[in-house]
Amino acid sequence: MNMMQALTAVQAELAMVEQEMYRLIDTRNSFLQESARYFLRATGKRMRPALVLLAGKCGRETMGENSIRAAVALEFIHAASLVHDDV
Repeated sequence: MNMMQALTAVQAELAMVEQEMYRLIDTRNSFLQESARYFLRATGKRMRPALVLLAGKCGRETMGENSIRAAVALEFIHAASLVHDDV
């Protein structure tokens, strides 16, 4: 299996990760909301969450919600480290 096949195998779950990330940044503060959305739109292929999701599929036919949450958490930690590195 090459990387593109691996990404295709978790494409539906990656969409769920993306949806959950946008849900979690929802806020009444319009400046903060737009800044967070800008940052999420500027990201790459979501390789880290994809690896978490692929690991979650090992030995299982279905993926649990914990894999989605772990993928979201990892992507937010990565994003925070990038912001912190720029400061």
